[in-house]
Amino acid sequence: MPIDLILIAAAVGVVAGVVSGLFGVGGGTVLVPLFLVLFVGTDIPIDYIMHFAVGSAFVAVLGNSLMSGRQHFKRGAVSFDVIHWAAPSLFVGVIAGAWIAAVVSSQTLVYLFSGFMLFTAFRMWKKVPASKEAPRLSVSPFRVAVATAMGGVSAFFGIGGGALMVPWFNSIGLSAHSSVGTSGALGAAVALGGVLGFWVFGSMPAVTVDYATGFIYWPMAIPVLISSSIAVKYGVSLAHKMSPLILKRLFSAYLVLVAGTLVGVF
Repeated sequence: MPIDLILIAAAVGVVAGVVSGLFGVGGGTVLVPLFLVLFVGTDIPIDYIMHFAVGSAFVAVLGNSLMSGRQHFKRGAVSFDVIHWAAPSLFVGVIAGAWIAAVVSSQTLVYLFSGFMLFTAFRMWKKVPASKEAPRLSVSPFRVAVATAMGGVSAFFGIGGGALMVPWFNSIGLSAHSSVGTSGALGAAVALGGVLGFWVFGSMPAVTVDYATGFIYWPMAIPVLISSSIAVKYGVSLAHKMSPLILKRLFSAYLVLVAGTLVGVF
């Protein structure tokens, strides 16, 4: 892997880290498109390029989520009433999703990912009002099912699930900051399941790529992990100092642009 591509990946990792801390997402919506572009021309088979992009992104998402959760926890913005039932549900869901994603074609994953980015853009553009009701944070079969499904969706796209969790948590009574902070912390459960799933299930196809384990390409995953994890705290700081509405809408425009580009290229 040329050093210039590694440096580009590290630079984009900084952006992913800030986005992760600011919005309570894992950064996969930034990293997966990056990896798709950078993996073209490498020895990664085109039929599995999306799988490697998602698996490698999960490594950075894990680091981002741990750092984001820690920073938000220090500011009292993490709800353990939610984490104790959502974390195991998300983990189970992402393992199941990784197993399914391993047998889906790369082109199908690209189209699904692009559709998800458009959905995410709409949710981030739309200002979700904070709930005025008392928080209803206890576990229920329905909430376990929803969290499990979110884990499965996250596995397909290499994300921490924040784009889905933040609006949901806000609707059940968490404040905006607590929704972002709790989502950021739970992204670690999603990413851990994603790393394990794409490592194990990615080892089953007869695909041999140097410096890769399963569907994880370490020469790109490591520099992004380092740079994005360092940058997370700056995003968290912004989230607690300003209204992110304008940035959310700029990010929504970015998602639409990337989704359209990916569909056109692949």
